[in-house]
Amino acid sequence: MSDTAVYVGAGSDIKPLLIFKYISTFIYIDSQPLTEFGGIALFSECARPKFPLQIYKTLTKHGFIKIVQNTPNLHEYYNPKTRRTLKYYMNCCFPKALSQDLLNDIKSANILICCGYTPCAELITMMNPGPKTFIGDNKTCYHLEEDDEQYFTIDQDTTHTSRFTISSYKSIEDLYEKSKRTKSKN
Repeated sequence: MSDTAVYVGAGSDIKPLLIFKYISTFIYIDSQPLTEFGGIALFSECARPKFPLQIYKTLTKHGFIKIVQNTPNLHEYYNPKTRRTLKYYMNCCFPKALSQDLLNDIKSANILICCGYTPCAELITMMNPGPKTFIGDNKTCYHLEEDDEQYFTIDQDTTHTSRFTISSYKSIEDLYEKSKRTKSKN
């Protein structure tokens, strides 16, 4: 296992951790608990102060242990049974406020997870330059190019569009439903 996935706007979504067993390292990025909406400014009505504890409880329930918290913003977890790591960068306004550690982690990623939030297109160029896998869901604004299933377009707004090549595509909703059906049969 040597695949690394980056997931901007991950929130408390653990589906990728449960489904994609071949991914050894997950890089989760979110502006929470500082703000729920990705801005740099603090708005107390948008803060989610219980977010780190909720993440901790959810991950420990699934066998992860907290191994380090180098800074208030980086929470690192490890699952000894599956030998997988989760680095969760909290209070991170992407891409406006990135630490060098986070940039280095993004550079190692070959998998992009987009579920509900479409990150800026420059994320693709920050990632490992080799083949990429795109994991999406039915709530994210992206589409396959009609002429070639190996291209995706992420539209941020009317002036910025990024077209990038992927090596494979996986739908998290389809895979999650399939895993639930498989577990219910056993």
